[in-house]
Amino acid sequence: FSGAELHLCPEHVRQAPEQLKALLCGQRITHALLPPALLTEMVLDEHYAFEALIVGGESCAPDVAARWSALYPMFNAYGPTEASVCTSVSRIIPDASLNIGHTIANMQQYVLNSELEIVPLGVPGELYIGGVGLAIGYLNLPQMTAERFIDNPFYDANNPASSERLYKTGDLVRYLADGQLEFLGRIDDQVKIRGFRIELGEIEAQLVAQPEVESALVVAKEVAGSQQLVGYVRAHNELEGDETQGEWLAERKAQLQAVLPQYMVPAALVLISQWPLTPNGKIDKKALPSPDSVVCVGHYEAPTGEVEWGVAQLWAELLGRAVDEISAHGNFFDLGGHSLLTTRLVAGVRSRFAVELSVQQVFEQRTLRSLAEVIGQAQGGAMLPALCAQPRAGNQAPLSYSQQRLWFIDQLQGAT
Repeated sequence: FSGAELHLCPEHVRQAPEQLKALLCGQRITHALLPPALLTEMVLDEHYAFEALIVGGESCAPDVAARWSALYPMFNAYGPTEASVCTSVSRIIPDASLNIGHTIANMQQYVLNSELEIVPLGVPGELYIGGVGLAIGYLNLPQMTAERFIDNPFYDANNPASSERLYKTGDLVRYLADGQLEFLGRIDDQVKIRGFRIELGEIEAQLVAQPEVESALVVAKEVAGSQQLVGYVRAHNELEGDETQGEWLAERKAQLQAVLPQYMVPAALVLISQWPLTPNGKIDKKALPSPDSVVCVGHYEAPTGEVEWGVAQLWAELLGRAVDEISAHGNFFDLGGHSLLTTRLVAGVRSRFAVELSVQQVFEQRTLRSLAEVIGQAQGGAMLPALCAQPRAGNQAPLSYSQQRLWFIDQLQGAT
């Protein structure tokens, strides 16, 4: 910058919000590019000298954008390292929806479908980037380079900003009516759990829409032997005590259940006091804690009586937890249970208590205590006979109706 100084922030300062603020204020920094996660840790006041506060590197939470943009000119920058680095920018307006703006000079951005065709206005597609800032590829990784850098079907030799190749970002975007781009999430953030394709960003958006939540992140993790959704949330105000935290998380989950289908509601919500960050200031997903029954479910109350302890042992076996983690008021589905595990739970109840339960009853009686009460009331009742193999006459089984129909069509029309 002509007439200005460039300050490079030392590594140890980037990891300490108080030191970072001292640097920004002490040096009267006017233009700064910061990851949004750092802004959540820094104190917001009027002591900064920002003329342009730029956020980039990851999605900025609407609440963070609203607070900082109310005091300082703020811009949302988008761009991967492969495009060196920023490819579009938007001015953040307080209380307005966030977007990633218009393409900057000398760069090109295309929103394409799976056939590399330009999608209509407002239709989601994958973002492809070209232009003079595009990287050559990945060093010593020819296969990855070939996968991510493709031939540009729209290359124009007469356009200096047009490049012969495009970078496949993996980002899902769409054009808004005013020509700006809206970032919808990562294509690889789409997970498939028990047959349902889920966009994690949609769940995160519903969490941060709750006034009590400052920021949120949803990931797919291995819980109780299967892939489950786990939500990490940070509250605006500090919450003291396991019981208070559990009640607060239960409220957040109830609000999610009111606006999302059941398969999109995380199996567990974990309260985060501070986001773990990578050296680059982004959220370190690998450092996020595993779901913990006390934090996720609330106050622990030990099961009482033989039936409750028996149910607790069944849950512990199915959910991969210690028995002493399971409270009498614990919810089977909050602890990681799902529809596939309910059938195993029904079989376990039949084997251990000689009680015939339906899957519907497990969904209705979600807490350990309420399920134990149903089992206790049903003990001594009639049991359905166990399934056993029936003897078969000869080595040939009779054709089913579907098989008979196929045989008839084959005889009528011939083999196809």
